[in-house]
Amino acid sequence: MIAVDGACRNNGRPDATAACAVFFTSNSIYNETHILAANGPYAPTSQRTELMGGIKGLEAAKRLATTLDGELKQVVIKADSAYLIRGATEWIAKWEAREWKNAKGGPVVNQDLFRQLEVRIVELESMGVLVQFFQVPRTQNRQADAAANEALDAAEEPTHAAASAVEVPQGEKIEEEEREQTTDAEAPFFVVISLAGDPRFDHYYRYLAAMFYGRARIVRANDPSAACAYLAAAAAPPTAVLVTDAGITETHEGSVLDRLKEYVSNGGTAVFCGLFSIYVQPDRLSAFFRTHFGLPWASGDHARATFRLNVDAAAALPSPTSLPYEYDVEALLLTGVGRRAALFLPKGGQYWMQTAAAWARVGRGWVGYLGDDGSEDTTDDVLLSMCGL
Repeated sequence: MIAVDGACRNNGRPDATAACAVFFTSNSIYNETHILAANGPYAPTSQRTELMGGIKGLEAAKRLATTLDGELKQVVIKADSAYLIRGATEWIAKWEAREWKNAKGGPVVNQDLFRQLEVRIVELESMGVLVQFFQVPRTQNRQADAAANEALDAAEEPTHAAASAVEVPQGEKIEEEEREQTTDAEAPFFVVISLAGDPRFDHYYRYLAAMFYGRARIVRANDPSAACAYLAAAAAPPTAVLVTDAGITETHEGSVLDRLKEYVSNGGTAVFCGLFSIYVQPDRLSAFFRTHFGLPWASGDHARATFRLNVDAAAALPSPTSLPYEYDVEALLLTGVGRRAALFLPKGGQYWMQTAAAWARVGRGWVGYLGDDGSEDTTDDVLLSMCGL
């Protein structure tokens, strides 16, 4: 995990000065700072400084990956800038699809740096390194922030060009389309955990990202260390965690499972959905919920059936209003759920005492289950309700 941050003084003025920092750990030989000079017609700004922090962090990661000769498998860029994080994970793809035009049809501000950022990401990925971005509150990025400000303090000469030679871009704001999406640290924030390495996950994650677009922030953790980092962020815990495959049920993933149990016990929400029901072994599923969450849930039939909403159970959901009255679904059903936790009850008698969706209190938090792999539109409504959207 590499922390990056930028510092810009006199932002928006021709005499602005700026620096960015790349921070690994205290006293690390890989820590570095950079003073930012004017680039062509642009003076340093806070947004350009944050982007340069991300670019320099990825460049440092590439040098490290080269040194380690293939041993580096993942890098997480930690920053408190929503502009950097969301630019890297969401907006670049949209802008490319629009030929680098914003929502109003104008040129994307800071396009030169966003393109550099994308190039650095692709370079690392071509080396077999998974690149991820993790937004934290400013209070959790103090070391990188301090390093950037110390670099400014130590700079002997200003980093700006003469005012007559500099044109400060006006209206440097997040585009209107992006502004509609909440960017602050208090926005609904969801972590998607997928540890099995199934190639189908990329498709499912893109599907989730589209579904959550405009509603919340969403990040993925394909690696135990990344999953543990997200779950351990006590100052900014996820709104909910979506476990989308059965990798977490493997015995060697105990560290992630311990973190997840602690997160739920302290008031978090964990929903087992997506590819989880497809690949989990039936006997392992039964032992998993019983052993780790104290739930008597067990694997039932894999079948298509029609269910009706159990209003009493659904009342416990954070947002139950969008649930369908009837739910026709092919799913891995659960038994042993109990009426108070079964969100839907079978319409007929064939699958009596089984359900395709469950929701139960565990400690101060909640555990949810969806037996459908996400192929049914109504499953989206159930998942969003579990997430409080």
